[in-house]
Amino acid sequence: MTNRNEPNSHLVSTVTDAVEEVQKPSPNKNNFVQAISINGAFISMGLSSDRTLYFGGNKYDGIWKLDKSSGNIDQIVSTTNVANFNTMGLSSDGTLYIGGDGIFKLDKSSGAIVPTNKTDGSFYSNALSSDGVLYFGSNTISGVWKLDNSSGNIVPTNRTNGIFNSMKLSSDRTLYFCSNSGIWKLDKSSGNLVQTNKTDGVFMSIGLSSDGTLYFGGYTGGGIWKLDNSSGNVVQTNKTDGGFYQMELSSDGTLYFGSNSSQGIWKLDNSSGNIVQTNKKTGSFSTIKLSSDGTLYFGGISNSGIWKLDNSSGNIIQTNKTDGTFWSVGLSSDGTLYFGGEKSLWKLPSNYKIYGRVYKEWDEIKFAAQMI
Repeated sequence: MTNRNEPNSHLVSTVTDAVEEVQKPSPNKNNFVQAISINGAFISMGLSSDRTLYFGGNKYDGIWKLDKSSGNIDQIVSTTNVANFNTMGLSSDGTLYIGGDGIFKLDKSSGAIVPTNKTDGSFYSNALSSDGVLYFGSNTISGVWKLDNSSGNIVPTNRTNGIFNSMKLSSDRTLYFCSNSGIWKLDKSSGNLVQTNKTDGVFMSIGLSSDGTLYFGGYTGGGIWKLDNSSGNVVQTNKTDGGFYQMELSSDGTLYFGSNSSQGIWKLDNSSGNIVQTNKKTGSFSTIKLSSDGTLYFGGISNSGIWKLDNSSGNIIQTNKTDGTFWSVGLSSDGTLYFGGEKSLWKLPSNYKIYGRVYKEWDEIKFAAQMI
């Protein structure tokens, strides 16, 4: 491994060699391959502070992790009393928390998954606030809970009822929440959750555009709304119907939306500010992720497989994985893209992992490339 303090000329030579290896053709370069199969489904993924990728199952499938040395996916929690592990996120001290039927965490010393004091309830979402507090949203009307960084306990917020499906920081670092009763936000001065002007409707997803505007996707209807940064109000966009599972930025700064009402994939036109439909006009898509090579991938439901954005044409095209239903997606530390589906886990091997002989870790390649 190259020393980071060596002269830049040596770094340039080394990285050039690695890039030449990466660009060599491969039969597996753009193909998804199956990693493992299970009885249920993988419904969440998260990276721990040591860059290990963890996988959360449902239907009593437990928790799995990627062995970075062997590349194997190993089950570390085989459970018969916890059905779902829905969401994973890092706290400000680098501890991985897992929300499902109750809230769990990764003990960094032992490597074991252990329960927190919050052993009941069901949790679907999580996010860090600007002051480093980890919040959890319930999907069984028990509201929003948070990690008390002093005691290490999970404690209730002022909002102890309602369903909260997703959370995200706005451009001014305010935490917003999509709920079954409109859109809420964290008041940074009081620490309380307060309702915005949008007090009704069921909202599922949140995304931040390249110009710093926060967008909100309705669940089964209501279309797409956005935060007006000038007034602080949530306002309707031109897209007034349909529901949306997920949002993600492409490598060129375009925000894409995956429908959950069989309306395909939509995107934000950065010139007009309108939400427009792509060439993919049918199907529902629950997961979207940017790969290590800058390609945006979409995981479909209802057995529609995995799709991707062709950066040259701007079209959404099918990958070699033409069937399957997918509920989660994650990127490992070596740049491998994983999609968690019903009864199986699929992966797109990273070109950097397969062909880069100089560097083993994706973070090292990124660092050296930035030094050029």
